[in-house]
Amino acid sequence: MNHAIDPAPPLGPAPLPPPVRRRQRTPLWLVLLVGLVVGIVAAVGGLAWWGWLEFEKQAVVAMAADPVIAEHIGSIRHSEFDWSMTSAEPDEETFAFHVNGERGNGTVVARFVTEDADSEIIDGGVLIMQDGSRIPLRSSGSQDDGTDDSEDEGRG
Repeated sequence: MNHAIDPAPPLGPAPLPPPVRRRQRTPLWLVLLVGLVVGIVAAVGGLAWWGWLEFEKQAVVAMAADPVIAEHIGSIRHSEFDWSMTSAEPDEETFAFHVNGERGNGTVVARFVTEDADSEIIDGGVLIMQDGSRIPLRSSGSQDDGTDDSEDEGRG
């Protein structure tokens, strides 16, 4: 039995496996830096939002305490800040709020001044009723001392 062994085919270099693509890893310092920036932006944004909500609460308390607003609007049930009217005001301390109450509805455009960390006061302005009538708001520091209020009439 003469079995002839087939000669082995000539061996050349083995084919190379397909190249493995290594995903480039993001450096740890870059991940930490992005996380820090996002955290700072979120913290500042959160503080600003909280501060704005506190201001709105204090403004509603100031409006509720104003005798003119109390007389014409009554107890404030709902208030909504008006960005458009506020941005049209030249004084950066003047804000506009639409208010709804038990006696009526209107828009308060008033100068709000920080009295202390927990409260705002109204320092003049106008209450615009739904029928378009304009009722001046007195400065919180002014008393009814019989002086001429004609300057307040033209305000707003």
